[in-house]
Amino acid sequence: MILDDRCGRAEARSQGLAIIGTAAVLMLAKERTLIPACASLLLALREQGYFPSDVVVAAMLGQAGEA
Repeated sequence: MILDDRCGRAEARSQGLAIIGTAAVLMLAKERTLIPACASLLLALREQGYFPSDVVVAAMLGQAGEA
């Protein structure tokens, strides 16, 4: 299941589930060649109201070789 809200994360933790964020899902998809790039998808997510910090975005794009 993919969700990225505070209440959902808290419930997942209480159930002992592993949690990764949306940015990490994009990184995994790129590493597994399921998507060609992360930057355009991050931009689209931001346009839909998902706001990772600039620090998270910069780190992710740097790790993905898209900085």
